[in-house]
This record gives sequence, structure tokens and C-alpha cells, in this order.
Amino acid sequence: MGAQAQPAPAAPVNPWALEYGTFSLDSRLRYESVDDAGFADTATALTWRNRLGFRSKAWHGFSVYVEAEDVRALIDDYPVSAAAGNTRPVITDPEGAEWNQFNLVWDSGSGVKATLGRQRLVFDNHRFFGNVGWRQNEQTFDAAAVNWTLPNNGVLDVVWLDGVHRIFGRSHPNPALREWDLNAPLLHYTQPMKYGSLSAYAYFVENEDLVAQSARTMGVRFAGKVPTDTAWQPVGTIEYARQSDWADAVSRDDQDYRLLELGLAGPKGHVVKAGWEVLGGDGRFAFQTPFATLHAFNGWADRFLTTPVNGLDDRYVSWTGPCGKVNCALAWHEYESDRLAVNLGREFNASVGYAFTPRVSALVKYARFSDADALADVDKFWVGIEYKR
Repeated sequence: MGAQAQPAPAAPVNPWALEYGTFSLDSRLRYESVDDAGFADTATALTWRNRLGFRSKAWHGFSVYVEAEDVRALIDDYPVSAAAGNTRPVITDPEGAEWNQFNLVWDSGSGVKATLGRQRLVFDNHRFFGNVGWRQNEQTFDAAAVNWTLPNNGVLDVVWLDGVHRIFGRSHPNPALREWDLNAPLLHYTQPMKYGSLSAYAYFVENEDLVAQSARTMGVRFAGKVPTDTAWQPVGTIEYARQSDWADAVSRDDQDYRLLELGLAGPKGHVVKAGWEVLGGDGRFAFQTPFATLHAFNGWADRFLTTPVNGLDDRYVSWTGPCGKVNCALAWHEYESDRLAVNLGREFNASVGYAFTPRVSALVKYARFSDADALADVDKFWVGIEYKR
């Protein structure tokens, strides 16, 4: 008698998938310490952030995504807002629970995708629009967005913003920091090219709560990599943008943004770069990027979340790559004002990350800002662990 065929093994059960959709979870526990020479005491925080999401199964291309976010402080020796009498520096991780995302998505299946409702919005490298994912309370937008992949593989994004929910939380004592009502059409186009990608953008932001921050920003960006026969390959980014008043903002002179970054990408993920980023300023107004993931730029000490009125000139070198079984990063920044060349200090950044599993990772991170003419020295330290599913 011949051997009987054995039944195929059953597919593993995904406990997160239900008949009508799939759940997601992002849980992060993080300790942060801030020692700022401008304050008498050190701020310390141990916060636990959880995001639980559910995406429905698609029906005729339509699906719904909803995501709740909750932040709790297990150690709360820190203020979440600047106030007279603070003896500790601010750590912007407020406690609270809120709807982080709630949107309706339509996917044509042929290159057109539309999203309506509260959503995450990221363009390019987060320099102008990002989700500020470093903070525990994420930044999301009330928006109508259409993403269109063209026959030439170019991608056109047409977005209208109605509002932004900021990282300071719904309970912040200053209502101007909680959320902003916006009237903001955004256009962004990316074209893949042989050695990289070219982006062009035009952002017309009317801030109905802070009229003076209304601005028009238009620019172009190229990021690329040149393949060679050697182990190390040249990489680079060049970007230019111009910002001017818009809607009912106070009339002001236009300001420029310039970025030049050159480097080498080597084996095993090693990347070394040297960069020069300039945000212009004239002593009254400066080039601002209030919707950016600002922590990713101009140093992790977050000394320049608002561009000084004389502008900012940031010259830096960085290296990222593996250190044995962990991922390492180092960076050094030298700052001065774009106008008058005032010394704005220097900064050292270092981090070590390790992935225990594809879903569980840990990060240790340090920033040291010092030697500015008019800004206090600061040391920041973080250690965190995160689970994503």
C-alpha cells in the first residue's frame, strides 16, 4: 500500500486579525533626564505610551482606520509647559488619552489613494511636515489627502489641511499650543530618477489661530546615491526653499532655506555624512518649520525648535552603522546665526539601538549642548524599550 498523503499544516493563527479587520499596537516605555544649566533642578520622566489601532477590511476599496493613544507618567518630576517659577526644564510628554487617528481610506487599486479624516502626514525627510514620532504624543492632522502614483512612477500628493493636533496634548494650559485651525492646501510631487529622487513642493498654510505664522513655502529637493565599483558609494542631498508671508500674516521679507549634505554609504549599513543647513533670518523674522519632526534636525538637545530671528547656520558631521550587534549613531554640530554670525553653541549626539526581536527594540540616547554665547548648557539622556505589532 502506498504512503497516504499528509494534510498540509494549518496556517498559524494571527490573534490580532479578526473577521472584519486587524488590530495594531505600539507600546513604548521611556525614561528621560534633562539637566539644563538654566534651571536649579534636573527634570526626570518615566512615561509609558500605548497606541491601539484597528483597520477594517477593505470593501470596494474603502476601509476605516481608528487609533487611540494614551500616555501615562510613572515618574513625573517635570513640567510639561514653560511657566514662571519652574525649577525644572520642560519635557514635552504630557499625560492624556485621545484619538490619534480616525480616517476613511479609499484605494482604487490602480495608483490612486484618498484619505479623509485625522491622519499621519509625512513628506520627504519630515523637514516641513512630519508626525513628531519621537515624542510620546504624536502630531496628527485633520485633512483630506489624495496620493496619486502616475504612469511615470512619479507620486503626486494633493492635501488640504483643516487642523493639526500637536504634541503638547489636549489639556495643555495654553490653548495656542494644543491644536491649530488651518486652511492649508499642500502640493508635493516626487519623481524617481536614475540616481535618486527629485521632489518639488508648494505649501500654502493659513494658521487661523496664530495668524502671524501663516506662510507660503515653495522648494525643490534632490536626494541621491551614485553606484560605484567600490565598497563605498557617494550619497548626497541638496535642497532649496523660499518662505514668504501668506493670507493675513504680517508683511515681511522672504527667507531662504538651504541644505547641502554629502557623504559615503559603505558596507553593512555604515554611512558618514557632512552637512550644512541654513534657515534664513533678518533680525525680525526667520524661516520656520512648525509642522516638522523637529527633533530630527539641528541636534537632539532641541535648542532650536523655533528658528532664532537672526536665522540658524548648522554645520555637522555624522556617522551611523553597526557596532557589533547594536546600531550606533554619532553626530557633531556647530551652530551660529545666519545673520551677524553670533555663536549659538555646539552639540554632541550619540545613540545605541538594539533589536531583541523584529517587534521589540531598545534605545539609549544622549545629547550634550554647550558653549553658546547666550544659551545655557544642557545634557539630555534617554533609555527606552518599544514593542510594535
